[in-house]
Amino acid sequence: MLARQLIAGSGGWPNNVFLTPDLQAFYAGSYFPPQRDEHGRRGFIDIMTSVHAAWTDRRADVMASVAQVQRALQRVNDSANNETDQPPIEPVRWINTAISSLLRSFDPLSGGGSPPASPTKFPQSPVLLLLLAEYEKSNDDSVAQALTQTLDAIAYGGIQDHLAGGFHRYSTTPDWSVPHFEKMLYDNAQLLRVYAQAHAIFGNPLYKHTAINIAHYLRTRMMAPGGLISFDSVHNRLIEQHPKVLPRLYQPFLIDSQREHAPDDRLTSSVPVFEFDGQALRTRLASSVIRQGYAIEDVEIDDDTSAAIAALDAVTESDGLGKAFDFAQGQIQIVNNRRIGHRRTGYTDWPEPARKRHLMRIWLRNHGRSFYMG
Repeated sequence: MLARQLIAGSGGWPNNVFLTPDLQAFYAGSYFPPQRDEHGRRGFIDIMTSVHAAWTDRRADVMASVAQVQRALQRVNDSANNETDQPPIEPVRWINTAISSLLRSFDPLSGGGSPPASPTKFPQSPVLLLLLAEYEKSNDDSVAQALTQTLDAIAYGGIQDHLAGGFHRYSTTPDWSVPHFEKMLYDNAQLLRVYAQAHAIFGNPLYKHTAINIAHYLRTRMMAPGGLISFDSVHNRLIEQHPKVLPRLYQPFLIDSQREHAPDDRLTSSVPVFEFDGQALRTRLASSVIRQGYAIEDVEIDDDTSAAIAALDAVTESDGLGKAFDFAQGQIQIVNNRRIGHRRTGYTDWPEPARKRHLMRIWLRNHGRSFYMG
């Protein structure tokens, strides 16, 4: 990137750098369209033709450019290595300087900021979070104006997909009206935090609506079903969809101990699905283990228990709560199974005995037995 900046006068992505066979840079640029476009930018085929001609017919000129770039790179590296005096660490001054610089570059017409002569605008969530933190600290009206005008423009603009939900990566126009049609998980995750925090500070219903829109988009379009489920989410959904059975899930169930403790332990235990100790919600088991427990003890499952198990199944197997992922040989899974529900599905081991994988489970706890028979 440094070579690109020295050759072309600017950086950015994509970063196309042409190198000699010994990896010395002599030409660089950003995006090249396939053919020369209406803005006069040369096409990639034209660039390749010119580079080939230069390397074939004007090798000495190319090597002169290489030497010039290498000298410039060396000067930059020497300058960096010669800086023995480290500046003092002054975070308060740095933040104040950053805030002042951001406010100077603020677009009073459409909100946000962008480099000079650039038509594009990015939401820049870290910048917005910095301004939110500054306003909470200072109650500065100029910071509030920059924030609210930017947040309003982004939320109302075309960068937000008002039909399918979520936000596009950036706007190709200064007024946020024409999006670059690409949606990124990390952009939407950051903007969710920005608008939720902005609603908490300013109380604007628009910000709440925008945060909910992002959350809905992430749940319906950016999450994969199955695999790993937060029991906090399960509990919340049970409150919404099955409130009548929730009290039963706080009462004991017979569960199959699965001989997981020691050979002489009881085959079943009696514990609730949910427990709350005043600080955290905990859970122990899956519905299949409940059914096995009642079968082992030859006890009939009553209607209340059956309804509670059915509700638990309906919620844990619904879309949007889980995340599927695979493990490769040598990878380690660390799960707090009192907070996270997990199931192993679609598992196929190596057929050769020497390559078969083994499950080693370690209990990390500060009371009771420290081993696991399994």
